Amino acid sequence: MKDKLTEFFRQAAFYRYHPNFQRREREYKLRLASRFSHSRDLLNSKPRVALELLRKAFTGKDNNIVDWRNKADVVTWIRERPTDAALSFRKLWKSTTALDKRFSSFSEDLAEAGVTASGSQLAIISTLLMAHSAGEFPPVKVQAFRPALKMIGWDDLGTKDSALERYLYAQMFLDYLIDQGEKFDVELRDRLDAQGTVWCIGGGWSDTSVPRSWINNPEQRAKAELAFYHGDLTELDAEPGANKRTPTEKLALVKARRGQGRFRDGLIELWGCCAASDCKELNLLRASHIIPWRIANDSQRLDKFNGLLLSPNLDAAFDAGLITFAENGKIIISKSLRNDDRRALGIRNDLRLRRIARKHLPYLAYHRRNVYEQKIGMEWP
Repeated sequence: MKDKLTEFFRQAAFYRYHPNFQRREREYKLRLASRFSHSRDLLNSKPRVALELLRKAFTGKDNNIVDWRNKADVVTWIRERPTDAALSFRKLWKSTTALDKRFSSFSEDLAEAGVTASGSQLAIISTLLMAHSAGEFPPVKVQAFRPALKMIGWDDLGTKDSALERYLYAQMFLDYLIDQGEKFDVELRDRLDAQGTVWCIGGGWSDTSVPRSWINNPEQRAKAELAFYHGDLTELDAEPGANKRTPTEKLALVKARRGQGRFRDGLIELWGCCAASDCKELNLLRASHIIPWRIANDSQRLDKFNGLLLSPNLDAAFDAGLITFAENGKIIISKSLRNDDRRALGIRNDLRLRRIARKHLPYLAYHRRNVYEQKIGMEWP
């Protein structure tokens, strides 16, 4: 078993620490989860709008988990029986009900809609459950899991009868990988990381295979990471109370400073695209702190509600205090930003934050009081 695990984590490390892993295995799933979450939030108040948003997300390019035939079946169900479909989605996403009951109920509804195969139901339901959290509920597909399960010596998902049994078994497998990863110095931050490595090993990256000669070298990897963030870590160590932070906490903070890591993941899952414009290209979007990083405490630096996912022009203007946002999300533009510069930057009076939670409000209020129009605030009230 040890030899099997060694080979698995050799391959898993190659993908997990590949420069493109974040973009190819996390960000698009987080974006899809955000779109599902937005649909879920609107189901009670605006069911037609919610179902249309759901249809677009479910059939979009980010959903590479569900087969096109099953996508068509779900779309037909939504179109022909919208009331029943909305009720089913509400039940599936009702977090106060036990997961197994929600999963089984939705499986029955899918069967009535014509989707009877356990594998198809598994792909559909696991994908939709990302509305709660992609990190905790990543998508599951039988074929994608098969090579990894076989490599380690676990039973195939296909040996389980129902979609629910397969899903729970897949979650148990991902949790096992997270636990074992620590022994091989391969950090799998959550189930989404574990699922991503499983997907890659299962052939998800057909254009990138693991060289036979490649070696998992945690020490070299750690040295390279420390060298890369050396300047940020040095500044962090100069702050009062820095000796109380663990090395892991320090890395999390400096990554947040650069708009990376858990902070950026949280913003992508919360916003999905630019918080105030139509820009959807994640490679361009910046993870911007509302209370500036240099002023915020450690908790605020990592809090996704102290952040906005913004296009580069909006990010720069927001950071410079040339724009801010009202409590209702409407943009407020400084008079010092000339009209021709506004037009050049695409900063319009009709821009507004697309969704605001109550936890955003104190952060936005601070920005309006202390950062907008280049005011300088050094203390959190």
